[in-house]
Amino acid sequence: MMKTTQQHTTQIRAEYQSLTAPGNHSITQTGNPPFISAVIGELSQRRVLRTLGAYAVAAFVVLQLLDATGDALLIPQWLQTVIASLTIIGFPVTFLLVWLFQLTPDGIRLQRDGLLSRRQASGLFAFMLVVTAGVGYGLFNFYSAAFEKGNGINSILSRSSAASTADEASIAVLPFADMSPNKDQGFIADGIAEEVLNLLAQIDGLKVAARTSSFALRDGQQNIQEIGRLLNVSKVLEGSVRREGDRIRLTAQLINVADGFHIWSKTYDREITDIFALQDEIAESITNELVASIDDVNKPLLRFGRTDSLEAWESYQTGRRYWWKRGVDDLQKAAELFTQAIEQDPEFAAAYAGLADSWLLLNSYGNLSREEALDRSQSLIKKSIELDPLSAEGFAALGLARWKLGELDSAESALRRAIKLDGNYIPAQLWLAGLMGEQQRLQEELLVLEPAIKLDPLNELLVINYVGTMVGTGDFEGGLNKALELLQVKPTSIPLLRTLSGLMYKRGRLAESYEYSQQALALSPEDPMALIMAAEVSMLIGNLEQSRSLLLTLSRVAPNNEKFDSLKMLQMLVDEQFEQLAEWLGPGDLDSSEKLPMPELSKTIWRGWIGLNQDENRVALDNFLRVSERLDEINNDSLRAEIFSMRAVAEQRLDLSEEMNSSLSQARAAVRRMQVVGLKGSQIHYLLSAIESLSGNTEQAIAQFRQAVDGGFSDILTIRYDARLDALRNLPEFANIVQVMQQRVSNAKLEINARQITSL
Repeated sequence: MMKTTQQHTTQIRAEYQSLTAPGNHSITQTGNPPFISAVIGELSQRRVLRTLGAYAVAAFVVLQLLDATGDALLIPQWLQTVIASLTIIGFPVTFLLVWLFQLTPDGIRLQRDGLLSRRQASGLFAFMLVVTAGVGYGLFNFYSAAFEKGNGINSILSRSSAASTADEASIAVLPFADMSPNKDQGFIADGIAEEVLNLLAQIDGLKVAARTSSFALRDGQQNIQEIGRLLNVSKVLEGSVRREGDRIRLTAQLINVADGFHIWSKTYDREITDIFALQDEIAESITNELVASIDDVNKPLLRFGRTDSLEAWESYQTGRRYWWKRGVDDLQKAAELFTQAIEQDPEFAAAYAGLADSWLLLNSYGNLSREEALDRSQSLIKKSIELDPLSAEGFAALGLARWKLGELDSAESALRRAIKLDGNYIPAQLWLAGLMGEQQRLQEELLVLEPAIKLDPLNELLVINYVGTMVGTGDFEGGLNKALELLQVKPTSIPLLRTLSGLMYKRGRLAESYEYSQQALALSPEDPMALIMAAEVSMLIGNLEQSRSLLLTLSRVAPNNEKFDSLKMLQMLVDEQFEQLAEWLGPGDLDSSEKLPMPELSKTIWRGWIGLNQDENRVALDNFLRVSERLDEINNDSLRAEIFSMRAVAEQRLDLSEEMNSSLSQARAAVRRMQVVGLKGSQIHYLLSAIESLSGNTEQAIAQFRQAVDGGFSDILTIRYDARLDALRNLPEFANIVQVMQQRVSNAKLEINARQITSL
């Protein structure tokens, strides 16, 4: 098309020159160039400009009205798209019609020849056709974003219309509105909605959107169709609660997403003491309506472990809301509320599981040591399962505890049992996916995550896991977009901000990584996970004064956090405090015949690492051999490649050639397995660079190292102390690549400083 347009333009230019050449009197000279006058005259005679101008105004009005009122008028999405597309396509079509035909008193006639020759008219026709088609294409690109409804909340995980793909037997329960005069009955409104949701979730054959997603739409502006698309459901339950004295009035409506009409509506007036009977009655009414209209839907089975105490139920549900937030204060508040629920009903099985969950997560997110968390949770998990042998909550907590212990097979077994007992219990699916991701079983992880995300599409913890898998398999932009889209919905989510900080760092976008870490820290200055992320990024870009300050704060608020030791050791390494680091690590227990305890795994790797850097190669090798005992059980090929390649360094220095070759072979095999399951990116290239360096293949090592850095690898600290790369250090190619990394870090510092100055 471009070539054709250029030919026409050249032709028109030549003809213009011929028109103005001496002796050519085909057009009488006036004050303007004759060809331009002829073109304008031709367009005016054919009424092209007037007609296209009028059409442009009309099209603009139609598109603006459609964008503003389409959803409010309940115009289906597909019809909005068709109208917009036809309006835009009308530009070149209108031009064709007005160019070829004219409206006369005798009817429609072909246009007569104008002021231009046939060749000139053909050139002008082609030019104008391209222009009008280009205008249409530009408008299509501009308005397609508006009619796609694909920005922010509506595009999480899928841009397809969920209204057309939602299962007929699917429902979302929205938070009930508090219509009480003092607006002080929100806890009752939420409690009723949550109980209805929980009861509906037990119906065989019915898909129920999870609370964390449906309740994220509280106070939202979405209409029913948008909610249906977002949550991928065909029906929505909404309602309101009004309390006056000891009486409560609840109104509930079941709405069909496709057309917005009510399927069922009912009002209940009860004494507040009948709250559980009210919940059962509502759920039963909804169930009857669904059973009447949907095949393969059965009523729920009776479960053990439910409480008859309104107070205990309210405490438990409120505790779960805090629990999902994952902040250290939130988890501590959740633990208090679960304890309160147990006091209010000592037979309430789910409350025991919730309390155990909280202690276990406070090891990851707060200031509870692994040993203390496991000790506190053990009896609680046992009690939960004793009270309710069908407790998905109890078996999920058991799976999490076993994961913390490093008993990965038994952890997976408990988590799978929890999911079998309750396929809608999201924590079990979240932890099973995390366990599989840790073992790099990516396809199995996706099989767990995908149905969980369909149930709970706005759950940031599920989405974070999914994003990690996408990025690990090479789809960085796709993973980043998903995280950013969810951040629009949950802009104060510290887990999301930490994830984005980590993604940016891995991609070499260091200033953006720093910015996200600071946003998380500003939201909660003493949150351990925010402190850890901010300290890591500050340390890795060379802002050591800030990293030391953050580490000092962390040592005050969460010295028992499971990640504190690793961060402390990294800071001592950066500060070259090798003696203090060795003292911190201790000698370890290399002579023990017992299997290395999982909590000692990280410190043992560090002892080996420091041994290599201090040329204590026998000590280094012994520590790596101890770690190797657990590699089959851990089943993580990335860790396996790291350990065997570092073993090879020690073996090379100790002249253990056969052992070194065996270790390198194991490391290569581990990387190949990572590639087979779909892992890609800088980590793979860096590992291959280290292996090729130890194998004496310097050219391949440099090539892999360059690919790692081109993909975003920016860890100057690792490069400085990684003994696996010693064979490359004197090569000018290696020095040049390291200089690129250093320049990247320097540029990031300048950008960070500039932003800070601008914000003053």
